[in-house]
Amino acid sequence: EALLVAVVRDDELVGHLPSEPHDVPMTHALTPRRGLVALGGRATTNR
Repeated sequence: EALLVAVVRDDELVGHLPSEPHDVPMTHALTPRRGLVALGGRATTNR
């Protein structure tokens, strides 16, 4: 399984974001200070 990684600044990493049908859920975020962060649970999509 591939990781889906969003590259973001530390202050952009938040607990929850609203989603839209066209969004691609990420499994991880990569930040300068925190490094690779797993994002709660496995991302799923209805494609």
